[in-house]
Amino acid sequence: MPVPSRGKQRATSAKARARPHAQEQSVDPAVHCALRLLALVSKTRPTRPLRNRTSIQDSLALLAYSLACANCSKEVPKPALYCTPRCSQSASTVRYVRGCLSDGRVERTDVLEGIGSKLLMLTGGGYPSTERRLTRTRRDEIFARDGFKCLLCGAPADQIDHIRGHTDDPSNLRAVCRKCNIGAAFENSRTVTEDSDPELYAFIDGLFKELATRIASPVPLKVCDDEREWNSFQKQLMPQRHQRFKDMEAEREDDFEDVDGYLWHAMQKDD
Repeated sequence: MPVPSRGKQRATSAKARARPHAQEQSVDPAVHCALRLLALVSKTRPTRPLRNRTSIQDSLALLAYSLACANCSKEVPKPALYCTPRCSQSASTVRYVRGCLSDGRVERTDVLEGIGSKLLMLTGGGYPSTERRLTRTRRDEIFARDGFKCLLCGAPADQIDHIRGHTDDPSNLRAVCRKCNIGAAFENSRTVTEDSDPELYAFIDGLFKELATRIASPVPLKVCDDEREWNSFQKQLMPQRHQRFKDMEAEREDDFEDVDGYLWHAMQKDD
């Protein structure tokens, strides 16, 4: 199973739990990775939790009040919905695959490549979107410099690839097509087996099983898994989170003021 190497983000697949789909014989590692997950989804026994409008609203109220991560439930130290980019991307992957299975897009090769690419990034800790964000000016500059063609295959370019690391220096950027960009990521990965790296293998295996369980569920197991309503949930949650964060900051300031006052009075009494 491929895993991201340090130089480039890359994902790996867990040990197959079912007979591979015919498409899994594809030489495309991104498609192969996606089909590994889908094989697990097909073998996962769906859970049927009690899910109704009341329980959804309760979950949303808890997220708004507690500032817990929508994906893993850890406390988020800021008014955001996720504690890390990886958690955000995990939930996004669950929603994307659920949606693709629902409308049949999952049969398309380009969709499978996209799923495989998402999985690759997750096994490497998540895609560093903040560090690799480029301005429109820089993107246009690189496309123009490279003649709007993929430097790897010559096809029309629609993406910018970081050759090594996160720097946005033009020397580290190149115009590429989507297929070559995904392929380059997998080429820079390494294969992990249960024997070569038991700890990492177990992590990836657990990740795939968790994703498969959430994808296979007939109803979303977490509100952030809801491919149909999560966008509206976010719009509802973010203002509430910002207000809750302000309230918590104010509460902390009040606590400090109380302590300072108590210490001052104690000193007065000692005098």
